[in-house]
Amino acid sequence: MHAEELKARWLDALGSPTPRVFDAGFTPLQRFECEDYVGTVGVQFTEPDVRQRILVMKPRCLAKPAPAVLLPFYYPERIAGIEFDTLERRDNTPESSILGLALVRRGYVVYAPETYHLNLPKCELGRDAWPRWAMAAAELQQRHPDWTGMGKLVADARLALDLMAADDDVDPNRLAVAGHSLGGKIAFFVGTLDSRIRCIVASDFGILWDSTNWHDEWYFGRKLAAMKAAGMHLGQLLELAPAVRFFLIAGQYDHAGSRVELRDSDGFCNHAAGHAPTPEALAQAWGFLDQCLLEG
Repeated sequence: MHAEELKARWLDALGSPTPRVFDAGFTPLQRFECEDYVGTVGVQFTEPDVRQRILVMKPRCLAKPAPAVLLPFYYPERIAGIEFDTLERRDNTPESSILGLALVRRGYVVYAPETYHLNLPKCELGRDAWPRWAMAAAELQQRHPDWTGMGKLVADARLALDLMAADDDVDPNRLAVAGHSLGGKIAFFVGTLDSRIRCIVASDFGILWDSTNWHDEWYFGRKLAAMKAAGMHLGQLLELAPAVRFFLIAGQYDHAGSRVELRDSDGFCNHAAGHAPTPEALAQAWGFLDQCLLEG
């Protein structure tokens, strides 16, 4: 199968939204300063009536233009180790697990968008309430019958990538995407489908279909069965991006068997210590990223 045909098959699997026109610019809401970085919280329209919250982190000692990493996750404040309302440091968060903090300390600008379960459902549930996902998936299906949840996640992240690539402090030729779990899923798709990305770091997201919950409605839902029957597998996305460097951190849902989907040149660390990445695994991954964007 030709690359163009393969990419078209994957884009069709993600689906597409009902056509809409809106301004996807960034509106800053609050600026704050920490020991290692200057942060800005703002919003960006992802649909005419839907906005996503984005946290921008810039090192205090910023070498312009700087390399930058898109870091999608459920909650942008979590990757910075701060509280949602106060923007103050979360005392119960181990510093080694704060991905955004690790990256700004290495000299990277970080853009961290939230995911659509926080901005799409019109509900009064708390931010941490898991039922938000099912509600968001149902609302998305009503709004855009031909769009999958995974398609929405990727599209929203790419809108944040547009902002990052256009930032005057950022080198548009040194862009990466990284993420853990759900964030790893988004990072993998964005990085393999968007030619602006040079490097992907993904942690324990499930590169094998049956290793995690790709079948949930907020990802591919019932469409996944047909995709698997058609022989689609996630390693094909790496075939579509031969110039992109990729590092996979395995721990629980990814494991030694996950290497079957990787290329010989891809980085791999299996800490086998559970879902959360270990400090040692992250050190390997960030070293790989540095080689791609700082030393390459």
